[in-house]
This record gives sequence, structure tokens and C-alpha cells, in this order.
Amino acid sequence: MIKFRKRSLAALAITASAVILGTSLPASATTGTDGFPILHAGYGDAAHVCGVVGSYGGYQGVVCADVITSEVTPTDYYAYGQVWAYCQKGSGSTAVDVQCAEVNFGGQLADGATGIVDGVGIAVCGHQYGACSTGRNELTTYPVQIVYASNSDCGSDPDSDHDVWMNVLQGAEIELPVSDKWLYLETGSGANDGGNFSTGHYYVCA
Repeated sequence: MIKFRKRSLAALAITASAVILGTSLPASATTGTDGFPILHAGYGDAAHVCGVVGSYGGYQGVVCADVITSEVTPTDYYAYGQVWAYCQKGSGSTAVDVQCAEVNFGGQLADGATGIVDGVGIAVCGHQYGACSTGRNELTTYPVQIVYASNSDCGSDPDSDHDVWMNVLQGAEIELPVSDKWLYLETGSGANDGGNFSTGHYYVCA
């Protein structure tokens, strides 16, 4: 059984940290019977997946999607999602976060049982909207979260409420600094799930 908590449009949050592209899996990661990695809420497991939308003139536009879990009691645990969009100079381990000229993006948390759980609205920064972060621009579904009171189908049913993923939505726009080059998240341009950028599917378990 799951419950959904309603919330207002997420505000743009700002944070700065090092860039790691690809997928970060928890140390406790195991795999369900259908091949999805399991996020154990009891360990506070999280999935963090990033990809490059495009590059120009030595700069890159990057998006990330997260699924974050936590446990209240052994039978009461939850998951929520975050999305990120930012610019960096260089690539790989030596890349440095820089301020984008403009960013426009949104996200969706979804599960296999109900489809879209929560959209996190649209975050816009740059130019007339006010300066973007010099680090990462973030949107979160929290405090809306998928709240679980059962573990009966965990790790075994890809169409269950335990099958969770987070998307940066198609149409996300990043304007790089210096060149004012625009990058667009769409099929064939940084997307990995149709026109969206997704964490991929994970089972959320106690």
C-alpha cells in the first residue's frame, strides 16, 4: 500500500559539488528477480545518474536524476526524486562546475503501479529570471514521496509501486556560458528514455 502527499510547486534550490557522470549505486545494491537494482530504504540507499546533453567550446550541459530512500520504521519507508541541470567546463574527473547562461527544466517521479506520482514543475534561471547557480540547479519532489506500508512484492514485480524511477523531462534547455550555445534534451541528444533522461528502474525495499 502506498500514500501520496501533495505539495506546491518546487522552488529552485542551489548546491555545488563535484561532477560524476554515469550511475552511482549504493554499496548495498542487490538485484530483484526482474533485474532491477534494489534500493534498501533501511540503509538510506539512493541512485544518482547523470548524462551530458551536449557540448560546445569546451563547456558541457549536464542533467542528473536521483531516487532517494529513507526508512521511518522497518515497515514504514519512502522514496522521493530529484533532478539537476548544470554546466561544466571540461569533462571527466577534471571538469569544473560553472554558471549556465540559462536553464529551463522539469522532472517527474513515477512508479510501475500508478505511472506519474509527482511532477516537480519547471525551474528557470538566467537572464531576466535571475542568475543561475554557479554549481548545480536542483528540483526535488520532497516532501511528496511514495510512502510504503508493505514489502510484499518488493523485488519481484516490475509493475508494482516498488518499481520506481525519476525523469528529467524532454525539452529541458541549457544555455552554455560564453558562447550562448543552446542545448536541448530530446531523443538522440542526451536522452536515455525516449526523449527523457531517466535514472532507470529501481525496486525500493525496506
